[in-house]
Amino acid sequence: MAACSMNRLVGFLFVAISLLHCTSAQTTHIVGDASGWAVPLADPTFYSSWASRQTFRVNDTLVFNFASARHDVATVTRTAYDACDASSPIGPVPTTSPVTVTLTAQGSQYYFCSIQGHCAAGQKLSINVLSATASPPTTTPTSPPPTATPTPTSPPPTTTPTSPPPTATPTPTSPPPTTTPTSPPPTTTPTSPPSPPPTATPTSPPPTTAPTSPPPPPTTTPTSSPPPPSSAPGVVVAGFSVTILSIAVALLL
Repeated sequence: MAACSMNRLVGFLFVAISLLHCTSAQTTHIVGDASGWAVPLADPTFYSSWASRQTFRVNDTLVFNFASARHDVATVTRTAYDACDASSPIGPVPTTSPVTVTLTAQGSQYYFCSIQGHCAAGQKLSINVLSATASPPTTTPTSPPPTATPTPTSPPPTTTPTSPPPTATPTPTSPPPTTTPTSPPPTTTPTSPPSPPPTATPTSPPPTTAPTSPPPPPTTTPTSSPPPPSSAPGVVVAGFSVTILSIAVALLL
């Protein structure tokens, strides 16, 4: 009876040890595989691509293989990692290859080479550490979204073309009345200058009355005085005055 109990206890311990061994199994990750830890000249994203193909758990180890004194391994924060700032590393920075790092905590871990220019050239590594017992995340393929069946839309109502508005017939406007040019004012025919008054034809002077010879004096007695004789010059003057008067009358007419 005691031997049977002992066998059961040994079997139980064996199973427990086996489960513990499976739980605490470690995975060693050679960083960069055959390429090791160096400046990736061909592809700056080389270490990011390598890490995306790995599953990191607590108690796993990272092994950095590199040329000693030519590279190192600095553990840094996310801020320093993004800026390639090696001024405040977490813990010592080993420079002798190989460097083995044991993953003791879950979450994101950041590493790079602190030699100037190496981090900026792509010699940097960012990983996400899972718990020791957690199963790796399984990517469930998402089913494609159902294809939306296009609902046939009814054709838009045919728009009956409206008849064009009647064209307004332009009413011919009567042409403006033609202004009849006014005849030029009649030309004033210059009046002929008044004819000079007719020249008065001088009338011939009246015939000069020849002085008559004085009649012979009557025979008188010597006592009576003789009558005064007619004067010839007075007759000439009277005839000339008549002539001048006639000329003046003719001129006035």
